[in-house]
Amino acid sequence: MTLGIDLGTTYSVAATCDKGEVSVVVDDAIGSMGASANDAAVVEVGSVVGAKAAALRDAVPALTVYDAKRLIGREFDDPVVQEELEHLPFHVVENQIQPRPRDAAIGATMQGKALPYKRLMPSDRANLVVIPPEEVGARILSHLKRHSERSLPFFRRNLGFTFGSLTVSVPVGFTKAQRAATLRAATRAGFATARLLEEPVAAAIAYGLHEDDVERTVIVYDLGGGTLDVAVLRLERSSKTFLVLGTSGDPHLGGEDFDRALVGWLWRELNSEGFRAPADDELSLSRWEETALRVMERAKRALSESERVGDEDSWDEDPPGLTCTTRWLTRDDLATSCATLVDRAMAPVREALRNAGNVDPDEIDDVVIVGGSSRLAVIRQRLSEAFHGRDIHHTVNPDTAIAVGAARSYAC
Repeated sequence: MTLGIDLGTTYSVAATCDKGEVSVVVDDAIGSMGASANDAAVVEVGSVVGAKAAALRDAVPALTVYDAKRLIGREFDDPVVQEELEHLPFHVVENQIQPRPRDAAIGATMQGKALPYKRLMPSDRANLVVIPPEEVGARILSHLKRHSERSLPFFRRNLGFTFGSLTVSVPVGFTKAQRAATLRAATRAGFATARLLEEPVAAAIAYGLHEDDVERTVIVYDLGGGTLDVAVLRLERSSKTFLVLGTSGDPHLGGEDFDRALVGWLWRELNSEGFRAPADDELSLSRWEETALRVMERAKRALSESERVGDEDSWDEDPPGLTCTTRWLTRDDLATSCATLVDRAMAPVREALRNAGNVDPDEIDDVVIVGGSSRLAVIRQRLSEAFHGRDIHHTVNPDTAIAVGAARSYAC
């Protein structure tokens, strides 16, 4: 029996494979789709991971860590880390702990609001809880390991079966340092052995494309909650392995950006009827924005199956200063509101083809989409147009496809 984990930026997923049968790990603490939020919250005693930590993000932002995958294996002076400092509410500091003293690390503080590290008083700096990103990764992997073992059949649990080995997915663009940090995280999570599998290869394996007897050229489009990755692969017939020909992506484009664009649409709709947000009350404004984001995320997901959705039942209670009325959001509204984002989402496709040696769209045999945000109808339509009406592989749940491929890839 094998275990595969998609260690994502926003969510992570685990899947098991036994005699060719793959099962996605589902647990109430993980989520109905098997996706675990990649949040870790430092509380007064110990820490919590996943959905419980995600629930604390608004209450204690300076103590809740997320997007650690963006930092793992990078030195503090790395330009990517310096760019991330502008977006993260918690501290990112230079690690002083061996064996990686120059790496970026996360500094959690009991301050109510995270201040830039340089503005902290020396006494506050001394009180920081420094957490290397790979430690966050280790806690997420350990969390998923426990839930995977709890999901096993009774006889295996009764015999004390545990997963000693793991296949974990990583982006194609991960450096040697990032890959090494991911392997260290797996070791700290309790795995005796771990192997890395590149995410687009895992996606292709999830669809069984590695079993073909002919050479194939495949493009994998992975649009997640916070990142976009595109890769062009070639299946070598003799070895039945995939060769990465070219890649591209956008590290700051994902479903969360579409949610914010849809909140903008809702804002304009409400403003047209004279609604004004409670600008003099930061707590009420924050609550309104949080509620609006949740509503529009649900509406966006629903539009994957319907032409239009109404939000009359979406609000748990009326936001401050607003009595809710029925609103209809259509696929056309989404396409118009998110037009700039959709154009951004298509640019890496063209770049990946160029990077693969100017591969022509007609040379692509298979188009595979993964990542929860790839469900968007406008994204699928644009991809179909880009590849001249070619069918798109989407029958495997895009939220779990990479984990499924990781589980299938080795000794299954």
